[in-house]
Amino acid sequence: MDLQTWQLTNKVAIVTGSSSGLGAVIAEQFAAAGCNLVLASHGKAKLEQVAKQIRQNYPVTVLAIETDISNDTAVKTMVATAIKQFGRIDILVNNAGVLDTGLRSAANYLDSDLERVVAVNQRGTMQVTRAVLPQMEKQGGGSIVNIASVTGLRGCGGAVYSATKGALVAFTKHVALRYAGTPTYIRCNVVCPGSIITPMTTGMDIKQTEQAMFAQMAQHADLRNCRPCQPAEVANTVLFLASDAATPITGQVLVTDFGAYL
Repeated sequence: MDLQTWQLTNKVAIVTGSSSGLGAVIAEQFAAAGCNLVLASHGKAKLEQVAKQIRQNYPVTVLAIETDISNDTAVKTMVATAIKQFGRIDILVNNAGVLDTGLRSAANYLDSDLERVVAVNQRGTMQVTRAVLPQMEKQGGGSIVNIASVTGLRGCGGAVYSATKGALVAFTKHVALRYAGTPTYIRCNVVCPGSIITPMTTGMDIKQTEQAMFAQMAQHADLRNCRPCQPAEVANTVLFLASDAATPITGQVLVTDFGAYL
């Protein structure tokens, strides 16, 4: 394979949830591949810090826009600003997401969690995608990579979180189906990490965890000695799917978990 097809030189990517964790690592790897970036996330200070570091290390243009993706007006403003700056959007990485409280099961989930997590994980992802698609259609193509979770395939998490990540898998299939075989070939794939070490996951309060649900999850991991993913390992998969090396690939689910849930 020509390794140049992994490069993103002169392409433009929007990466949501890019102020820390996996999103920040994805943004850095994209920059290393030559991609210009729109960083969209909560937390202006952290977002600017990530943007500054990338600008210092890579010769790419970085636009940092504080964005609440659960707010459709904010999403439309972010995308319009990106198009005004760059004139195109080649790649969208829907990485932004939040956890529910304490791995609560279907009998115990909180209404507040349902509203909050769905607003970001599901509605937010759909809103950003809807806002980007017209520009990709105008260009004649693009690549969308959604970040879901193995919980969306196996249910091995809180009920609310699992439901939203399962929705992203179905939404990915829908978008891919819409554009497959058409003159406007917009690819859409989804990455489902297993355990991954990020500030969001390591910051979970174990005291709030529903122990019965946690015990069930432990019983259903096929290979319990598989180590967690590092963000850079998941970001490598995202980079591949975003690049021209993955041109024939659309509507696919890639699990990154070292085989824990085979």
